[in-house]
Amino acid sequence: MPVSKKRRKLANASAEQATKKRLLKSPLARAEADRIVLHIRVGLQAIRSGHRDETALLNLQSAILLTEMLTAEGRGALSLDMIRDTGRRIVLLLEEGKDTEPWSVSAALCDSLTAIVNEYDRMLHQVPLQAVLAATGRLERLEEEDPQYFRCIRDNPARSAD
Repeated sequence: MPVSKKRRKLANASAEQATKKRLLKSPLARAEADRIVLHIRVGLQAIRSGHRDETALLNLQSAILLTEMLTAEGRGALSLDMIRDTGRRIVLLLEEGKDTEPWSVSAALCDSLTAIVNEYDRMLHQVPLQAVLAATGRLERLEEEDPQYFRCIRDNPARSAD
């Protein structure tokens, strides 16, 4: 029995919607999650090694906030107090970094950052994409409200060419 073009289009659209729903309920693609986390881990290692890297701190701050948002939804394993305290210490470090040349990052802060980056890694690999996208949307709205604390090297074409 022949199928009309209209019925075929509806079937294709329905299959496409089902695919999108399935993707949103699945975690981020492994290769993409690995790429994102690697970028954050390289920044963390630079900070641990004593390099003054504001961009790395800003990227870590974004990872901390995303981890905090997903943890507040019940998707995280870390204490919200620890995540928030670490976030505050990063903000202080960024603010003080403008006035002082060498940044001193304590071992305790490095340990907290490592725990958060590990949790961020786990979340990107296990939490449904829909939840990550929703939290990222909230993070982007926060960036629009207060861009001072959410600058990133990609926002400054002159610096990214270096």
